[in-house]
Amino acid sequence: MAPVCAVVVAGGKQLVNVAGRPLMSWSIRAFDRSDKVGHIVVVCPAERRAEMRRLAIDPFDYDTPISFADAGDTRQDSTRAGVHAVPAGFEYVAIHD
Repeated sequence: MAPVCAVVVAGGKQLVNVAGRPLMSWSIRAFDRSDKVGHIVVVCPAERRAEMRRLAIDPFDYDTPISFADAGDTRQDSTRAGVHAVPAGFEYVAIHD
């Protein structure tokens, strides 16, 4: 079985603080701790990418590589963008908020 790439489609209130950290960071943390996940793609609007990185990624010590894909006009478009951003050699699982 190929390693898995988690695709997290980040919409809505992903940067809201839950138990001391942004909600999105909990999802990333769960995938980061899995020995089956070798890459994480976060799908979010391009204009929120820097904020997402600054609040939910950079402050935490993740071992799994994380990349971004731009959100689309619809959830379906965003999910498609995330799947297309999965690096070669990975299977994927898409997670929606």
